[in-house]
Amino acid sequence: ITAIGIDYGGTKSGQAFVCTRISEDYKNVIVLGSERHMGDIDPDDLERLEIEFAKKMMYKYNCDIDYILPDNEEVVLIRGLRRRVEQLNWPTIVRGCNKEPINDRIDCGRTMISYGILFYIQEECKTFVDALSSALWDDKAKEDTRLDDFTTDIDTIDAFEYSWCRFIKHINDRINRRRLEGE
Repeated sequence: ITAIGIDYGGTKSGQAFVCTRISEDYKNVIVLGSERHMGDIDPDDLERLEIEFAKKMMYKYNCDIDYILPDNEEVVLIRGLRRRVEQLNWPTIVRGCNKEPINDRIDCGRTMISYGILFYIQEECKTFVDALSSALWDDKAKEDTRLDDFTTDIDTIDAFEYSWCRFIKHINDRINRRRLEGE
């Protein structure tokens, strides 16, 4: 499974794209590439950037993109992207991501790292590595909450999580089997 997660930023944040490949047996989750775009981007420019990123991933890794999974709150942008993908005749499903509860996503990501199933392509994933290494908990919150005050790159982390969130149950099942098998 090759999927692109997209986070649409607001006025202070950026637009982030992360492409992830998940092995058929869910034993490996590999981040193939990431990008983040800041500044005033109109919908046409955004769609162009999304398509360019998808093409770059397809050509670099000689694969189809099975899913493009944008932030599900931006239905108009998703509809435009779906139309463009259909015009290009790609065998790609474009639909809003499944937003699992944030702490479930964080826990799954942390567990993927702990169990050695998460990998990334260093030269293509600078924004991903920077975002993951700078993520913080909000120490002012009463509950576990990721810091989202524009001092860290939450956009790329969200896009990363959106790229595999649709498959979180399968990934967690694989990790739990590894735990039981003592791998």
